Amino acid sequence: MLFVCAKSWYAVHIQGMEDALQGRLGSSFSALLLRLADAAVVFGALWLVVALYDDTTWSPLYLIAALIACLLFLAVAERTGTYVRSPATGPIPPILNAWAITVAALAALAWMTKTTGAYSRVAVGLWCMATPLALVGWRFAAGRLMDMQQRRAGIFGNDPHDSQLGELASAKPLQGQEIVGFYAADATTEPAASHGHANGTPSPIPVRGGIDQLVEDTRSNALDVVYITLPMSEEATIEALLDRLADTTVSVYLLPDMLIRSLLYSRWVQIGPVPAVNIFESPHIGLAGALKRAEDLLLGAAILLVATLPMLLIGAAIKAFSPGPILFRQRRYGIDGREFLVWKFRTMTVAQDGDHIPQAQPEDARITPIGAFLRHTSLDELPQLFNVLRGEMSLVGPRPHAVAHNEEYRRLIPGYMRRHKVKPGMTGWAQINGWRGPTDTLDKMAGRLQYDLWYLRRWSIWLDLEILLKTPWVVWVKPSAKAL
Repeated sequence: MLFVCAKSWYAVHIQGMEDALQGRLGSSFSALLLRLADAAVVFGALWLVVALYDDTTWSPLYLIAALIACLLFLAVAERTGTYVRSPATGPIPPILNAWAITVAALAALAWMTKTTGAYSRVAVGLWCMATPLALVGWRFAAGRLMDMQQRRAGIFGNDPHDSQLGELASAKPLQGQEIVGFYAADATTEPAASHGHANGTPSPIPVRGGIDQLVEDTRSNALDVVYITLPMSEEATIEALLDRLADTTVSVYLLPDMLIRSLLYSRWVQIGPVPAVNIFESPHIGLAGALKRAEDLLLGAAILLVATLPMLLIGAAIKAFSPGPILFRQRRYGIDGREFLVWKFRTMTVAQDGDHIPQAQPEDARITPIGAFLRHTSLDELPQLFNVLRGEMSLVGPRPHAVAHNEEYRRLIPGYMRRHKVKPGMTGWAQINGWRGPTDTLDKMAGRLQYDLWYLRRWSIWLDLEILLKTPWVVWVKPSAKAL
């Protein structure tokens, strides 16, 4: 019964979470353009003000100020939620907040470097006022442009009352499109009066009819786009619909089910003369594996060299203020599910390892005073640099979990063990995205898993470097939770 409930929970929650994750991360090129556009506005506004103001000229000092302002604004905007939405619906308050913080930081920097007199107060003042107007203005213009290009879309599927249709209607790929209605694959489904109900659940999209109504609406140009949400098991229905829509000019999209999604994240490989689809495989094979190992050895040795003195001081403090060993070793699963002993500074009065390990919680009585500090700053993880150099771990990868926790969650979350296709890491994609801390519920572990799997699908050396650079900010500047 537990497994049935877990699988049902997975179908409802985890698949939706993966869809949301891919929706947020799938448009990385558009997100990059948005940030570059903001930087161009900040830079261009200062250049234009200086060019138009007679009493000042463009100089290296203004160039430096513009570049610093761009970097500061992008960093602050990232943290204040400015880029959570598209440029057409971007929230104005975060833009203004981000710019206000940027101006305050620039003023403090100019005061500390004693360069305030090198800039025209009038030009800088005009720039400070014009930039937020320009940032908001270009978003408004982008929104108007998207409205002018808005297309009418229809959704063809089985259940007009599926709660996921509401998410589909508001998803980022559909920005600039109006959902006209739902068309039921089941011919017996009656059109709803605007918003019908099924078992008390309101339909997020009005039901217009069946396949005949859909074809009629496409031929009369009432629809520009059709989204088919049927599972691939209904191949005959999909083919019949495509045959009829081929006689129209409507654009057609097939939204993949979980099987097709898995194939989309896969790649073709050649095994001798035979082509094959790589569905579950480590990204660190062949040359990629050699590059990953070289990254771990070079950067790991460099970090260890810098961390040697702090590690000695931490070890002395643990020995002085708490009875017991300095280091704590625990069995964890590594690559391909092979067990290894992870090294950490001891932060508790006990060293537990076995079939049942209670996860550490806030105000846990087992945590020593110095251990609380080490866990909050993740300095207790530093001995894992030796695990990295030994080849048992990597600097970047899914965080290793205790064997007892692995055995528990592999039964409850389908695909959980796929995270062990790479070496576990000291930090990872999940950790820099807020999934750092106790995983005491199924939701938390499932959320971490989706980010771990995304890392496996998108791995590159550059992604590793991005994660390593962001980790100090997440752990020390903006900690979200205590580390496991």
